[in-house]
Amino acid sequence: MLIATSHALYDGAQATSLRRAAEAANEPGRFVALYGQEFSTISTGNHTNVFDAPHVIDIPNGRFDEMLAWGERNHDTTDAPPIVQLNHPAEYSGWKEYGRDRWASDDAWRNALNPRVSLLEVLNGPAMATVAAGKKRPAKVQQADYFDYLNRGLHVAPSSGQDNHYPTWGTVTDARVAIIAEELSKPALLQAIRDRHVYATEDRNLRILFTIDDHLSGDIVAMPYVRGGAVDIRLAITDDDEPNAAYKVEIFRDSTGGAPASSPIKTVTLHGDTSTPARVSGLSRAAAEEFFLVKITQNPGGHDQDRAWLAPIWFTDSR
Repeated sequence: MLIATSHALYDGAQATSLRRAAEAANEPGRFVALYGQEFSTISTGNHTNVFDAPHVIDIPNGRFDEMLAWGERNHDTTDAPPIVQLNHPAEYSGWKEYGRDRWASDDAWRNALNPRVSLLEVLNGPAMATVAAGKKRPAKVQQADYFDYLNRGLHVAPSSGQDNHYPTWGTVTDARVAIIAEELSKPALLQAIRDRHVYATEDRNLRILFTIDDHLSGDIVAMPYVRGGAVDIRLAITDDDEPNAAYKVEIFRDSTGGAPASSPIKTVTLHGDTSTPARVSGLSRAAAEEFFLVKITQNPGGHDQDRAWLAPIWFTDSR
């Protein structure tokens, strides 16, 4: 709220402004600091995060159409419109959710959001924790909401946000947003987020690669549809401090419209780190327009159980 009324706190020339502090902290190859801001209010359609925006977004709350137009005029440091994340989707539902009331149809709303929105929170909180006190779980798990928005046709990767209301960044929960990038640099991270090469995890160092036919999770793949064509699903999992963990792997499939996915189409169990990617066989294409996504549970049923949600891989018919 202070930044909203005093824009210099965000983009001022002083070393303590948010942008200048983040720029000073950047050490490519070692540490990258990203900055951003939260836009709108829950009562006017919920919150979004806007990353690497050059200035404070000075438009009315709830005007998600104007927010997207603002981004077209105010590019990030890679000369692209800033990336948008949809926050805590369970907080508000209805006609106004993420500006749905600002467009004439669901198709128009979806087509406006898809080029700019890359993330949607599946994990949120604990926002109100004041001190680091052991390993707290995210306060909200919004898998059903995430699956619902995928079913509506949004191309979004799952993310995790602590939603800090106090200076406890990264200290009260092990939940993280994992980014699969070519290198540890700001341009590479922003591009990876833009491409949805992201997953949400409750384990701070759980590394996962999910591919289908060599396409990475988050990719949108155009290829001719052949009914019953087998898909080559591979998973690589590594956890440096739990190398012998067990993993329940659930694979879901869905397409736009109808009821969102609720049950996996296949479940397998893996044990320990995979020195070579594990292959999941027996699945095939079922529709010209569809997507596959993976949920992984580490040490299922145990006291140290952790979950991770991987971005889907979308298939479209290129004929």
